[in-house]
Amino acid sequence: MSNKKKFNAAAERPLEGVNIAFTGKLDAVKRRQAAAIAREVGANVHTSVSGNTDLVVAGTDAGKKLQEAANKKVTIVDEDTFFDLVRKQRAANKGPKA
Repeated sequence: MSNKKKFNAAAERPLEGVNIAFTGKLDAVKRRQAAAIAREVGANVHTSVSGNTDLVVAGTDAGKKLQEAANKKVTIVDEDTFFDLVRKQRAANKGPKA
């Protein structure tokens, strides 16, 4: 049984339950801080890319994980898109839950 959740950027809570990995150097924060932010909004953070990975956030000088994600057809976003998704998730978390 797979723990993979289909990533949907258009969802009201796009990061909730998503398996996410970071690769490369991020400009705004260190990867450890980005991982903490991702966990705060409900994502599951992993240090490697696997068949269960839903989303990879790629910074500059991304390496092996970026290639693995591309090979596995995992959704790849840049740092700015990740923080846009975080803002969307935080806004949804503040609103009424269905």
